[in-house]
Amino acid sequence: MESKTKKSNINKTWVLITVLIVLTAILLIISIQAKDPTIEAPTPTPEEKREISYATLKISDKPRISTISGKYEVDVELDTDENEVTIVQLEMEYDPQTLRIYEIDPGNLIQNPEILEKKIDIKNGTIKYWLAVNEDEGFVQGNDSVATIRFTKIGTEAAEINFRPKTSINARNSSESVLKDMLSGIIEKLPTPTPRPTRIINPTTPPIQDN
Repeated sequence: MESKTKKSNINKTWVLITVLIVLTAILLIISIQAKDPTIEAPTPTPEEKREISYATLKISDKPRISTISGKYEVDVELDTDENEVTIVQLEMEYDPQTLRIYEIDPGNLIQNPEILEKKIDIKNGTIKYWLAVNEDEGFVQGNDSVATIRFTKIGTEAAEINFRPKTSINARNSSESVLKDMLSGIIEKLPTPTPRPTRIINPTTPPIQDN
């Protein structure tokens, strides 16, 4: 009887020891996690991409006759999009065998611009025209003519005016050119000049002289 009691006490002791060991292990794990907690890295949020707007240059396909000079003229059109344009550098080329360029002047978009450079090479068929927005305005935005080219056409073949790679558009808050697209102009059919009305002068009747 006494032997059974001793065995029962031993079993209880081992059970108690096992429980104490398990509890000690659990407390140790909790203590380690409390001292060196795992810090979860914040989920990176994608950076908001800045929307970039680009300017577009094109040469109008609708030539007209100047009411002042009587010569043909065509517009170079600039769409600034949202850019605050400060300087326009136009570099163009054409075939001098099909076109004769007389003049290039500012369009409607930039009022009273500062002309930085202006050169028409009729022998090699190149145009360099740089203009800057005056200090009072600072910048321009919109979609309008930035220059007007006056010309005559030679022969009946289609003539082209193309932009050269050095063409660029400067704008505020941008260290690079904001120009993206350049659309060449193809001049085919020219408008027919409107004939001026003929003024008829009636001859005056000579006075009758008395005999």
